[in-house]
Amino acid sequence: MPPEKTSFAAAFAGACRGRAIFPRLLRQSMWRAFAHLLLMVLLCSVAGTIVRCWDTRSEIRRQADRFSRTFGEIVIGDQWVIPAVDPAATRMLLYPELIRIFYSPSCRELQAAPGLTAPGESGEPYFFWLPRQIMMLQPAGNDKFLFTEFSHTGSVTDCRTLSWEEFRARLAAQADNSGPLPDPAAAGAVRVNAGQMMTWMMGGVFFGWLTLEQCTSLLMFLVFFIGLFSLLGGPSNRTMTYRENLLTGIYASLPVLPVACCFPVFDLPLLPFSTAYLFGTMGYFLFIVNYIEFSRRNGGNNLSPQNER
Repeated sequence: MPPEKTSFAAAFAGACRGRAIFPRLLRQSMWRAFAHLLLMVLLCSVAGTIVRCWDTRSEIRRQADRFSRTFGEIVIGDQWVIPAVDPAATRMLLYPELIRIFYSPSCRELQAAPGLTAPGESGEPYFFWLPRQIMMLQPAGNDKFLFTEFSHTGSVTDCRTLSWEEFRARLAAQADNSGPLPDPAAAGAVRVNAGQMMTWMMGGVFFGWLTLEQCTSLLMFLVFFIGLFSLLGGPSNRTMTYRENLLTGIYASLPVLPVACCFPVFDLPLLPFSTAYLFGTMGYFLFIVNYIEFSRRNGGNNLSPQNER
């Protein structure tokens, strides 16, 4: 038989309603099944990010107001980024237990910035903003720090582990390499609102984290659990192949992913995403597999292996 071509909407609705659609889904091509799974992951990530940003919009606005009072708008030029308010002045903005932001027009002035002391082992990461480069310093243990340097476009130009003394020596070596201070009124410069920037940054971070969390849990379930289940588990007269188990696991995941995503999106207690997903999908997967195996052993013609291929 040719592969089944059930649409994503029909597969998701059928998997939510119960076991009746799974004999059809076992005839799907593997590429189509993985495309459906990827689409569900992206939909959950997009929806979760929108809800999260909406839920925290008042906190984002409050923190953005602090940023705007310190720096004003962000002015982006051809090869530089500066604050609209007094770009020649060095200053520091602290978000307790989150991050410490330093702005300075050059590395020479940055060395004398207020509050520039070695961060503690559990202290906030340091974010250094200069017109033509951005640097981050994060505690890495044993009096070492993970140093990351970015260009004005956001691409990573250097990443290494440094001591505090090595970092200060690096600033001293670059003291005369900063170039002239850009003009915020230069032609072609673009001004960005801090609230919009922070919303997009937070949304991007949460989207990436939620997508990675889903992919990690899916990998654990589809590779390890279903692989071990197919090789080791169950009675000797089991009829389902590894491919059929994998397809069942993929489509059993569709109704569970949106529910599991509610836990991190709404900060629900008790269960992290990975636990909610793995327990939910394992239970539904075993329910569908037992149904199909029982039906085959008891003469369910529509579930026979010959009719599923």
